[in-house]
Amino acid sequence: MNQIKIAYYKGKRSENKRATLLDWLICFFTRSRFSHVEVVLDHNPYGLSKCASSSPRDNGVRYAYIDLQSGHWEVYTLGEGFNYTAEDVKSYFDQHIGKKYDWFGALGVVVPFLNGKKNRWFCSEITADLFGLDKPSEMRPRDIFEYFVRFNHRPVYL
Repeated sequence: MNQIKIAYYKGKRSENKRATLLDWLICFFTRSRFSHVEVVLDHNPYGLSKCASSSPRDNGVRYAYIDLQSGHWEVYTLGEGFNYTAEDVKSYFDQHIGKKYDWFGALGVVVPFLNGKKNRWFCSEITADLFGLDKPSEMRPRDIFEYFVRFNHRPVYL
């Protein structure tokens, strides 16, 4: 069984020369090292890994093949007590594929009077919803990371 992992995008230029202004702004306003989160369905140590998330670069919920060995990512095991399979994650994401990115929801994490739209998702919101975390619309990549650290979330060295 392939254990699900979570990948966090390093959003600060000091750690990732490819980080954009948007990545830096997300990190600044959310007080985090990470600007984006992906659920890793399958990891190929010799190439690209199949991931799922909602991305502003791709305009919404999608699967993507990502080079997690590029140095731009930190990858962690899901943690104890979370026995999700790639099939579980795929089943969940198949219900949401193609839904638009939720800009208002993402901004609402730091600007409380902005509300997200139904049927739109941002990365940490859809990840939190997948794993049944409380208040997914209030989650930032940092919150996902800190939540799973409490359950023995450990780095994977690719």
